[in-house]
Amino acid sequence: AVEGESEENEATSMFVRVEHTGYWQVLYHKETKVMYVASTGSYNSGNFVVMVNPDGTPQLWDGK
Repeated sequence: AVEGESEENEATSMFVRVEHTGYWQVLYHKETKVMYVASTGSYNSGNFVVMVNPDGTPQLWDGK
């Protein structure tokens, strides 16, 4: 869930945030565990990109 969201939104969001900096955040999808990077910078806020392994397959959250 995104910083500043209510607990209700957090419970209904399809994403879980696992890392956050001033310019980007790492999230994963609750069902698929596919990881994403979302920009939070003022010049490109909202860009959302899937994270990939060296072989190009989607990177999956392993809970670590």
